[in-house]
Amino acid sequence: MRRWSSFVLACLLLAPATAQTKCRLEFRMNGAANRMVYLANYYGNRIYYADSAKVDPQGNAVFARVNGYYPGLYAL
Repeated sequence: MRRWSSFVLACLLLAPATAQTKCRLEFRMNGAANRMVYLANYYGNRIYYADSAKVDPQGNAVFARVNGYYPGLYAL
């Protein structure tokens, strides 16, 4: 029993160390080359700007933050 409880305690303490956060959001859009796009966060009954990115000529937009993004509903 003591060995089992030590194992469970070790797993609980190490779980945050192995968790990964997604710090990069990538989108591909047709017809939006060389434009600015905004990532908006929906909170309550309002929408707030969370980030912005410029779309490259191939239609790729990358939102990247060092701290990542909070879980939730987002709009592009």
